[in-house]
Amino acid sequence: MDNFLALTLSGTTPRVTQGKGAGFRWRWLGHGLLEVTPGAPVDRAVRLS
Repeated sequence: MDNFLALTLSGTTPRVTQGKGAGFRWRWLGHGLLEVTPGAPVDRAVRLS
């Protein structure tokens, strides 16, 4: 997800709303809401805000 902050502040919905990164998947849920899911099972959690 490139320019997440810029898209959120401008109220623009990205053309691509889901994808994969190095070891994770991401999904745009709405303005300011980005779901990031690990690609493999993990025993810890991280909350980003």
